[in-house]
Amino acid sequence: KMPENLELYPMVNKYGAHKGLVYFREAIIESKVQSVDNIGGHYKHLYGYCRSKYTAATIKALREAGFSIRGVIDDNDKFSESHFLGYKTMNSSTFFRNVKDNLSDVVVIITHQRTKTLKKISRHLINNGLKKRQILTIKY
Repeated sequence: KMPENLELYPMVNKYGAHKGLVYFREAIIESKVQSVDNIGGHYKHLYGYCRSKYTAATIKALREAGFSIRGVIDDNDKFSESHFLGYKTMNSSTFFRNVKDNLSDVVVIITHQRTKTLKKISRHLINNGLKKRQILTIKY
């Protein structure tokens, strides 16, 4: 698995099929949680960007690790004002309006899987006031 630098076969060979897959899954989750943990503890508000199964997996892993997620952002009009995992999905305009007074306390976790789209979203967030260190991209 490229983003985490993990290989499934050695784990399966060492622990068997079931335990190897469980350990592989746990290693992937740990790498995602660790990347959020490395940002630093002074950010109080975490948001997921892109309403997808990758965001759902990231939010679940972060919740289990004790992180608090504030919301989900997606600029697709189809998702506007709908709910996702108990969060109201907001577009980026609403997001920036809501966090304008606490912008320095915010981290946005982008979970889109296409590199070109990740860069586009990052540029959009930076152009609207976030610092590069406040944006974390996670690929699965």
